[in-house]
Amino acid sequence: MERDDGGLVPCELRDEPERWCEAAYANAPVVTQLNDGAEADAEEDALPSSSASSPAMVVRMLEDLDLREGLSVLEIGTGTGWNAALLAHRVGGENVTSIEIDAALARHARGGLHAAGSGVEVVCGDGSRGWPGRQPYDRIVATCAVRRVPVAWIEQTRPGGVIVTPWDSPMLDWGMLR
Repeated sequence: MERDDGGLVPCELRDEPERWCEAAYANAPVVTQLNDGAEADAEEDALPSSSASSPAMVVRMLEDLDLREGLSVLEIGTGTGWNAALLAHRVGGENVTSIEIDAALARHARGGLHAAGSGVEVVCGDGSRGWPGRQPYDRIVATCAVRRVPVAWIEQTRPGGVIVTPWDSPMLDWGMLR
């Protein structure tokens, strides 16, 4: 959770279940990891390195993907695995591959998705390179902003497929690209 001054307030489910649920179910993004999982020397050195998007943003992106059962999907940025689980529910877990650059996050999400019986393949790697193992994809969705769409994503998307990604530029702080 964020303080009024912009600082972050830690919140653990086991310690504060009500506050944790409030943050988890609010229509706001939630920071899920700081400093790539390493301890910060000082509070001002704590930098978000992974987050869960607000539910409204997740819904918008899923709607923009125009998902249908049986479509193959590559997700760039597994994070907690929540979005991958939603994708699996819509298109079938065997049709979803999710790639995460952070090995610890990938392991954690893989474990949760496996425990849920989702069938999602979670791989650890650089999402800017896509994942050629199950290409071509009908849909590619990135949960991280890019300044330009990587060529690998275009090459790994089936003709007529859809790519959805948060986008930013020096002139615009954020936007959605489809």
